[in-house]
Amino acid sequence: MAAPVYEWRNADGPASNMYAKHGMQMIAFLVPGSLAAGNHDLQVSVGGVVTNTLPFTVRTSGNIYYVKTSGADSNNGAWGTAWRTIPKAINSMANGDIIYVGDGVTASTTHEYHGCVNLNHDGTAALPRALVAYPGATVNVGGAGGTCDQPFDNWNSAVGGRSSYWVVSKIRALGVGGDTSGINVYTGYRLIGTFVRIPHPGDNSQSGMIGGEGNDFTILGNQIADSALENPTTITKLCHVMYLSGQRSSSQFGNYCGGVRCPTESNREIGWNLLNDNHVNRGIDIYSEQDLAAFMEGHKVHDNYIINNRGVGILIGYYITGENWFYNNVIINAGTGPAWGPIGEISGYHAMQINGGHASGRSTTLHVWHNSMYGGGNPGSGATLLTWFKFGSEAGIRVNLDFLNNVIVSPNVPYWSADAPLEATLDGTMPNLWFGQGAAPSWNTGAIAADPMFVNTGIGDLHLRAGSPAIDHGRAPAIAVGDFDGLLRPQGAGFDLGAFELK
Repeated sequence: MAAPVYEWRNADGPASNMYAKHGMQMIAFLVPGSLAAGNHDLQVSVGGVVTNTLPFTVRTSGNIYYVKTSGADSNNGAWGTAWRTIPKAINSMANGDIIYVGDGVTASTTHEYHGCVNLNHDGTAALPRALVAYPGATVNVGGAGGTCDQPFDNWNSAVGGRSSYWVVSKIRALGVGGDTSGINVYTGYRLIGTFVRIPHPGDNSQSGMIGGEGNDFTILGNQIADSALENPTTITKLCHVMYLSGQRSSSQFGNYCGGVRCPTESNREIGWNLLNDNHVNRGIDIYSEQDLAAFMEGHKVHDNYIINNRGVGILIGYYITGENWFYNNVIINAGTGPAWGPIGEISGYHAMQINGGHASGRSTTLHVWHNSMYGGGNPGSGATLLTWFKFGSEAGIRVNLDFLNNVIVSPNVPYWSADAPLEATLDGTMPNLWFGQGAAPSWNTGAIAADPMFVNTGIGDLHLRAGSPAIDHGRAPAIAVGDFDGLLRPQGAGFDLGAFELK
C-alpha cells in the first residue's frame, strides 16, 4: 500500500550524528485506521523510483496511548486526554499497546526500583509493549539533577526477573547521579534510535551504558556518546559502552540455573550504531564467564561506527560459540587507554580482540568480514591493533576464524603480536589489507601491504579513493552483504576490501 508520509528527515535526533556518520534518515508513515487486520507492506515513491517493501502487521489486540506535557494522569491516555507522565502510562498499558510520548516530556524521579522508568511487565513475541517518542519529539529519561539511580530499569516483580518483549525507540537515556547503566535489553527487546549518555557511571559499575542478556534482541541505530569515568585512574575496568552477556549459573544474587548449564542464548543483532568519545572500557563487549554460564551464539554485529574509545573497540569474547558474523564495522582510534589505574586491573587496548569459543570444544565459527580499522592501540601498553586471546590456560578452545576482506591500518602499534598463539583454524590465503607497520602478519599469506588510500582519516572518513589497492581485491563472502552505505557488493569487477565499496 502507499501510505502518506508524516515525517521524513535526516536522522539527526535523538541520536544526533546518525546522518553524518551513517547517512541515515528517519521516515514516519500514517497508516489508515480502517486498514484490515493482518499482514501488509508499505512502499514509497521518490522521484519516480519505488522503494523496497516494508512489511508490517495490523494486530487485533493492543491500543495506542499518549503522554503529553498538557496531559493529566487522571485522564484515559487518548490523544485529546493524554496522560502526563511515562510511569503512569507504563503502569496502565497491556500487551500489544504502544505509548507515544510527546515533545518535552521528561522522567527524572524514581518510578520503581532503581529506574526513572521501570519497564515492569512482559510483553509477548506476538504482542510486545512499546515506548516510542512521537515523531519530532525530544523525550528525556534521566538527566542531571534527577533523583533516580539510572534512566531505565527492567524488573518484573510478578516473575521475579527481568522483563521481556519491549520496543524502546527514539528516547534519550541520560545519566543521573550514581547511575550504573542507561538501559538494559533482554529477550525480545528492540532498542531503536535512542541516544544514551552516562557521564559518571559510578566507580564500581559492572555494566554497560547499554546492557544485554537473553535471546532474539536487536540494538539498531542508537548513539552512545561521551560516557566517561569520573575517576579515570582508579575506576574499575568492568564498565563498558555495550555489555552483552549470557546468564551465569551463579552470582552474588544466587544460583540461577539449578546447578546445570544455563540455556544457550541466541539471535542477537547489533547494527548501525554510533559509539563516539566514550572513556569507559570496551565498545561492543560480548563476553561471559563462570562455570555453567550460557553459551551465546547467532550474533550479527555489523555497520557500527566506533570512534575514540578508551578500551577495545569490539570484543568477541569467551562463551561466544556457534556461528556468528562481524562485518562492515568501522573502528577508529579504539584501545587508546590510558590503563586502568593503580588498582591493577588488566584490560586490552585493541581495535578488535578475538577470544571466542569455549574450553569444552563446542563448535564455533567467527565470520569477520569487510571491517575497516584505523589508528588506536595504546603504545605504552605493548598492545597490538588486533589480537587473538586464549582465555587463561583453556586448551580445548577450537574456533574456525573466517577473516576476510578487512582493512587494518595501524600507524601506532603492531598489527598482531608475533608471539601470540593463533588458536584457530583459518584460511591464510584470504585477502586482507595491512598498512602502517610493514608486512602483513605471517599467517595471512593472501594479504597485501599497501596504503588503502582512505579519503580523510582526520575526519574519520574511511571511504576508498579511486586507485586504492583495496578495490576489486576481495573475495566473495559466504553470504551476500551490502557495504556500510547500503551499496550492493561488488560495484566493480570484484569485491573491495573494507567496509566501503567504491561506486
